[in-house]
Amino acid sequence: MGLMEEMKSNSDKYPVTLDDLVLEVENNPHLYKHLKIFLRGAEHSKPFGIGCDYLLVNKYGFWLYKLKDINYKDGKIELSLTELNRGHTSVVKIALSDKNPRHILIRWTDIKKLVFQECMDSDQNDNDQLELIEDKNGN
Repeated sequence: MGLMEEMKSNSDKYPVTLDDLVLEVENNPHLYKHLKIFLRGAEHSKPFGIGCDYLLVNKYGFWLYKLKDINYKDGKIELSLTELNRGHTSVVKIALSDKNPRHILIRWTDIKKLVFQECMDSDQNDNDQLELIEDKNGN
């Protein structure tokens, strides 16, 4: 059974609002593994990660973005992002039914925590990794 069939078996329509979608994700996490990074609102001080930095990865490369806004309608999430180095804005659209999204976003603070822990666990003095933790934006 595909994702769309599973979603239709759980409900006849998509959640109406973003808050409804968050509840749906919490109640049916197996259906929304690909969306959990954005919709962990309760775990973060900023609602839905708005204002947080993300590493966006796709088949063309990777970039550091700030999440400016999230919109949701008819089973599609629209993320408004600003690239941190050049200030270019982008919009990434993710359909709830797309189990293999073309874009992956990873919260930048999560990456820095992993790097910091690796530095702490390592016997080596790796200044390059520490520079990542203390980036030029003070993030």
